Amino acid sequence: MKRTLLTLAVVLFAAAAGAQSVSDPKYGSGCVPERDGRVIFERTIATTGLSSAEIMENATRWAKGRFVEPIVLSADIREGKGPDDAVTVNARENIIFKKSPFETDMAKMDYSFEFRVSDGRCLMTVTDISYTYEDEREGGGFEYTAEEWITDKEAFNKKFTKLRKATGKFRVKTIDLVDTLAKELESALN
Repeated sequence: MKRTLLTLAVVLFAAAAGAQSVSDPKYGSGCVPERDGRVIFERTIATTGLSSAEIMENATRWAKGRFVEPIVLSADIREGKGPDDAVTVNARENIIFKKSPFETDMAKMDYSFEFRVSDGRCLMTVTDISYTYEDEREGGGFEYTAEEWITDKEAFNKKFTKLRKATGKFRVKTIDLVDTLAKELESALN
C-alpha cells in the first residue's frame, strides 16, 4: 500500500512539474513574438508628465547603471544624438538555469536592447538574441540563436502541451529577462 501511494505521489508530482511551465500563460504558445522570421520582443512603457527629453535622459541614466559589471558580462551603449534618436545596447550576460553547490547550469546570452522615445512613451525592443551554452567544455560548447531555439516550434513538444527540457529552459529565462528589463525601465521612468 505504501509503495502504491509513493508511486502515485511521484507520478502526480512529475505530471504537475511538467505541466507547470506550460500552464503559466507567460511562457505558453505565442509568447515569443516573431516577425519576418526573427524573434523580436517589444514593450511600450507609458510615462506621465515627462517630456521626451526627460524620458530619454532618465532611460539613458538607467541603462548606464544597468548594463555594467557584475550585472552583465559586457555591454556597448550607443547613445543617440537627440531626444528622438534611439539608444542601443549590445549586451552579454549569464542566464542561470540551475545552481547548486556542485554544479551550475547556465548560458551566456547576447542580445541587442534598444529604446526610443515618442509621444510620452518609451518603446523598448530586444532582438538579435543568441546563446552560448557549455562553452567551457572540452572541444567547445554550443551556439544557438533565439530563432532556432526558443520559438514555439522549437521549444514545445509536437502536441504543444509541454516545453522541451533542453529548449524550454532557454525560453523561460529569456522571457523572464525581457520582463525584468521592462519592469526596471518602467520603474526608472515612473
